[in-house]
Amino acid sequence: MKLLVVEDEQKLAQYLQKGLGTAGFVVDLAHDGVTGLHMSLEFDYSAIILDSMLPGMDGLALLRIVKEKYPKTVRVVLSGYTQLSQMLVTINQGEIFKFITKPWAGEEELLPAIRQAIGYYHLQIERDTLSDTLAAKNAAYQKIFREMEDKKKQERKELQNLYKISTLLFAL
Repeated sequence: MKLLVVEDEQKLAQYLQKGLGTAGFVVDLAHDGVTGLHMSLEFDYSAIILDSMLPGMDGLALLRIVKEKYPKTVRVVLSGYTQLSQMLVTINQGEIFKFITKPWAGEEELLPAIRQAIGYYHLQIERDTLSDTLAAKNAAYQKIFREMEDKKKQERKELQNLYKISTLLFAL
C-alpha cells in the first residue's frame, strides 16, 4: 500500500517513513502542504497521514481538497495541537479517519491506526467493486426482462393473427 506522509518536521517525517516502510508500506514524503497537494493529485495513495499545521497550505485545506478529489483516500491527522476546538474543526471539515495527537504512545498507537486506515480503504474498494458488479448484473437482468416482454408481445400478436385466421377458416 502506498502512503503519503505530509509532515514539516524533517526528523519526524523520516522516522515515519522508515517505521512505516519497515511495516511493509511504500511511503512518500512531503514537507509542506503545497507539495503534499501536488503529490496527492499526481499519485494514487491509499492513505494520507499529515500534520494539521503545515507551511504553504494548512492541513485542513489539503484535507478538503483530497476529500473532494479522492474520497476513498483515507485521511489520518497527526497534530501537536490538542485544543478541542481545533480537533473538532479538523475532524468535521476533513472527514478524517483518525486524529492522533503528538507525541503518540509509541508504535502500539500509530501503526495499528495506519493498518485500520488501510483496512478501511480496502473495504471501500471492495464495496465499490461489489456495487459495480451488482449494477452490471441488474442491467443484464433488466435487458433479459425487456427481451422477454418483447417476445411475449410478439407471441400475443401471433396468437391474435392465428385467432383471426382460424375464425375466417371456420366461417368458410
